[in-house]
Amino acid sequence: MEFIVLKDSTRGYVVKRKGGCYEQHAHIASLNGCRQLIYYIHQGLLPKNRYLQGSCRRLLTDDEYQRLKRPKQKYYNTSGHNKR
Repeated sequence: MEFIVLKDSTRGYVVKRKGGCYEQHAHIASLNGCRQLIYYIHQGLLPKNRYLQGSCRRLLTDDEYQRLKRPKQKYYNTSGHNKR
């Protein structure tokens, strides 16, 4: 799966799926965000960022989106000495 990054004069950048239909595109504010999005998709990971998750949903088909691995829940260790 290949993606094209285009510079948009008003919204920043547009990530478009090569050979995809018109709906398979996403608007991203920065070039670094575009790179992160493409990296996550190629690695098979779902981004933690809600906006990038929505962009993944637009760029991928439903089956491809369901195959992405969800991020792990962050572990929070509470120490017991602060109890009163």
